[in-house]
Amino acid sequence: RTTMQESRQARVAGEAYVRLARFARSRSWLRYALYRCSRIAFTCYSRKELLMIIETKRLILRTIEQSDSEMYLQYLNQNKKFLEEWEPKREESDYSIKKIESQINDETVKMLDKKSYLFLILNKTSGEIIGTIKISSIILGPFQSCYLGYKLSDANINNGFMTEAVLAIKDYCFKDL
Repeated sequence: RTTMQESRQARVAGEAYVRLARFARSRSWLRYALYRCSRIAFTCYSRKELLMIIETKRLILRTIEQSDSEMYLQYLNQNKKFLEEWEPKREESDYSIKKIESQINDETVKMLDKKSYLFLILNKTSGEIIGTIKISSIILGPFQSCYLGYKLSDANINNGFMTEAVLAIKDYCFKDL
């Protein structure tokens, strides 16, 4: 639990990090410095502001966090062969814990900017990751659009899980986004 003052300090730290991250996109040395201090900034930032949970009958959809890195890496390794047909060609170094933590940091910055959201799809009974669903390139205002991408593990296809997840995300986009 955090007090109001701690929450305000965390919000300020997170906002400062986002401003620096925007500035760093064109400056590789600053991007590296931000990567080194990202854990500090994100642990300071109020977890409540980034964590979104959507529950369905059989699934829990929640935004990815740094603490999910090992479980997410395990999911990717287990489904490497199955998903390789639809994903860009990856190198072996892409399946390292450092690379996954870096990707989660990037996703967190995008979530803070409200440009994209990466949700883990968790089986409600087992608690394991069975897939991901991502809303990206979010444009708010009169145009209101986004892209939706998803992937599901080989063992869980043809069970209606993705239909359930897409319907939940659609409702979230039209009601809460």
